[in-house]
Amino acid sequence: MANKRTTNSRRRQSRQKKQKAMTDALKLIMALALIAVAVIVVLFVRGEMGGGLGFLSGSSGSSESETIDAEAESDLSEAEEPVSPGFNRDEEGRLYYLDEEGERPSDLWISRAGSLYYIDENGFVQTGELSYEGMLFTFSEEGEVSSIQYDQSYRPSEETEGYYSMVRTPRVLVYLDQEQRLGSFYLIRYRRTTEDTAYDLGGGSKQYTSPYSMQIDGDKVYYLPYTDTEESEDSYTNKNLYRMELGASVRELVAEDVEGYRVVDGEIYYQSKGRLHVTNRAGVDTTVPDFSQVEDFRLDISSGDRAYLYTADGRAVTLQQEAFKAGNFTYELAADGEILSVAEKTTVNTGGYTYSIEGDDAFGRAISRVARTDSEGKKEIISSEFDGSCGNLHYDFETGSMLAEYTDTSGKSRILRITKDGDVDYLIDDGGGDGRLLLYGIQDSSVICKKLSEAGDSFVELRIRASVPLALAVEPMELTEGGDVIDIGGGSQSGSQAQDIEAIGTGNGSSGGVQSIDGPPSESGGGASVEGPGAGLSGPGQAPTETLDVLGPGGAIAGGAPPG
Repeated sequence: MANKRTTNSRRRQSRQKKQKAMTDALKLIMALALIAVAVIVVLFVRGEMGGGLGFLSGSSGSSESETIDAEAESDLSEAEEPVSPGFNRDEEGRLYYLDEEGERPSDLWISRAGSLYYIDENGFVQTGELSYEGMLFTFSEEGEVSSIQYDQSYRPSEETEGYYSMVRTPRVLVYLDQEQRLGSFYLIRYRRTTEDTAYDLGGGSKQYTSPYSMQIDGDKVYYLPYTDTEESEDSYTNKNLYRMELGASVRELVAEDVEGYRVVDGEIYYQSKGRLHVTNRAGVDTTVPDFSQVEDFRLDISSGDRAYLYTADGRAVTLQQEAFKAGNFTYELAADGEILSVAEKTTVNTGGYTYSIEGDDAFGRAISRVARTDSEGKKEIISSEFDGSCGNLHYDFETGSMLAEYTDTSGKSRILRITKDGDVDYLIDDGGGDGRLLLYGIQDSSVICKKLSEAGDSFVELRIRASVPLALAVEPMELTEGGDVIDIGGGSQSGSQAQDIEAIGTGNGSSGGVQSIDGPPSESGGGASVEGPGAGLSGPGQAPTETLDVLGPGGAIAGGAPPG
């Protein structure tokens, strides 16, 4: 009986354990199911809030934890931003620059380790292209300048203070004078900010450049005359980068064949032949010719009412001087080579004699004659007398004769040709017109004259050999001191002592306007004169020869067309 109860008890316990195991399994399954449902619900809710189930669609959705992480990283980045001077990048990878005070400057050029950078108005390092104050810059992705070219299309929005192409410092402003040009270039002027007086850069050696090509660094002005046209009369300065200290008279040459430049803290960055260079040096400019050593010059009268002085190789004599010696002539020049006036000469020294024209009055009218003085001071008359007055005597190497301005008794102006034997002719190419003729130059057997008339000034070219006799040579007769009458070829003069024409100084140091001639020997007799007015010519006023001929040494012709 006891055994039976024990057996039944064991059976009940076994059934209870099986039931509990089943219950526990069901509970676990239900728990897992609930967890799965909860997970699905959470993911569904987050997917709706985030715009979809990213993990299912393959797109990336931003979670709250990710946002928090990004903000934390941003805060960390800002906290770790460098404060030491130099180049840095912001969180977007853009380059900027910190100065010594830890500030971010703007509109600033920086020269560093042989490279040039520009910080724009927003404080970032410039990349790409930039047109800045007359120059076009190209930058690399790292901000280094890789190319500089003069920007011929550059125009500022407005001119500062009314000055054209002005650059300035707190102490000085430099600008271009639009009224004074040399080909494509303009005169550079400057004034101190504490003064009203303006000065020409270079003083008497005036300087010209292109618009918007100037910079100031310290007390030095940098400038780049640049043109792609052929208008520039000062072509030997084209595309040369110069610098000149304020108040100086000698300029320095930085480089030739320059396409563009920028100066930063004494470092000169410039592009030449497509390559970028950097230097801080410049040498004395040797590209400017020493015009005083040039022997061959030519006159350009193609404008009709003006004459310009050029060297034989086509360079304008750009020196503003009161007395520039060019061959037989001494000129007053403007800065662009225009001849403003010619110094008169009263004597010519050649062949051991000093020649002059003696003037006197006879019965109320002017008379003249040719005289010569030897090395011992003995003066002789070598021509017969002729009516009228003369002045401004010059020597012509080509014909071995002399030329002089002449006014007859009726007031008509002519040019005389005088041989060293004493024959006197007048040139006939003036066409018989009115107006005073002034000697300006001798070119290829022709004389260049400025003709002054009421209708306006103009320049003409007269053939030297086309002439008519005015007075004949005589046997040399000594001109004595005192009031004795001297019989010259049957004529007579008044008893008053012959007087020299007043000499006008040349401004080149020669005494009394004496013109020393060292050149080829002259031809005897000076050649035959044309018989009768216009004989052997197509007519008075025949078309002149080429207007741009070249003067040889001392003013002689070095080529050109023959007389017409």
